Amino acid sequence: MRKVNSWVRMALAVGAVLMVGLPALVSASNVGTSYPKPRLARIVGAEFVQTGHVADYSLFVIYSDGSFGTVNFPPANLTAKRGSVSGGAYTAPGTVGFDLLKATYSSDGGTVVANRVIVID
Repeated sequence: MRKVNSWVRMALAVGAVLMVGLPALVSASNVGTSYPKPRLARIVGAEFVQTGHVADYSLFVIYSDGSFGTVNFPPANLTAKRGSVSGGAYTAPGTVGFDLLKATYSSDGGTVVANRVIVID
């Protein structure tokens, strides 16, 4: 009977330690500042660009907490299938048609990608 009582007391003691100590450990893991992650993005800029001309683009981002803002290139990355890009400045190719812009932005463990088709006229 004594062995059973000592096991029960030990189990109760372990349970009490876990109930008191575990929330503190969980809270300690959340110490520090947490920032919202980017969730949605849209490339903002000209829909039509003349051949050989330059147009400026930026990235509109909505974050996990509902806030939003404009992000420039860099820190976001902009690429084009046909034209050339330097930062947020896109230079259209010398022939008419379409081009595909792709923007990627990563921040605080979240990444968003946006695509936009533009007309080269």
